[in-house]
Amino acid sequence: AAARRELGAAPAAATPTPAVADTVGAPRNPAPAPAAAAPAASSAPTGTASTKTFTVRANPFLMSASPDGRYIYTTNLADSNGISGVSRLDTISGEVTWLQQKDDAVYALTTGPNGNVYVLSNRKDSAALEIFGNGLNRVLVTIPIRNTQGSAVSVSQNGKTAVVGGFDGKLSVIDIAANKVTKTVNVGSWVYGAAVSPDGKTAWVN
Repeated sequence: AAARRELGAAPAAATPTPAVADTVGAPRNPAPAPAAAAPAASSAPTGTASTKTFTVRANPFLMSASPDGRYIYTTNLADSNGISGVSRLDTISGEVTWLQQKDDAVYALTTGPNGNVYVLSNRKDSAALEIFGNGLNRVLVTIPIRNTQGSAVSVSQNGKTAVVGGFDGKLSVIDIAANKVTKTVNVGSWVYGAAVSPDGKTAWVN
């Protein structure tokens, strides 16, 4: 059935203005109705916005925000010294902190529904997905992804499944609770981006 919107009770009918007789008995025209009130001024934003720039480490690449908006994370690709990591911006204090990865080359990241941060890094012939607590406060677990170099990562909204795409066209499906890769699918070419459905049953790549 079509949805119905309640618009409220119909307004009461206006009381008619009586005709006024002149001196010869002919009725005059009724008095004109009062003019409608002007609409109230809108309090909606005019479209202007304030902006602010924050300085992070060199080579910022991919970005994600915590579900509550408190933190903004960005990967920082390796610099000329081979050092990479993750910058974290605290949107309340404005403070930027730096998490350096000593052995791995950080490439991609995303945030989960519980605020955990999923950082994808590469080694010589493999990748690793490190799961950090909200705010990058500590490493919860590291999940190895063998025989591939990771290029994209996504996590389902139920927090149970992660997918990692690779430069070699492989898509690794990860059971987060079990902390392991459960399936590898060859999608044919370099995975630039990946997305997984809320229930973790379907993945899309490009």
